[in-house]
Amino acid sequence: MKNIALIIAGGVGARMNQDIPKQFLNVYDKPVIIYTLEAF
Repeated sequence: MKNIALIIAGGVGARMNQDIPKQFLNVYDKPVIIYTLEAF
């Protein structure tokens, strides 16, 4: 049996006033999206 995950990481984070999307902002030296990927 194979498990598949679809991780939706959309949005621009306009309310955060940043130049890059919020999923790519660094938190403790890692982009936020990496924390999600590591959970899988």
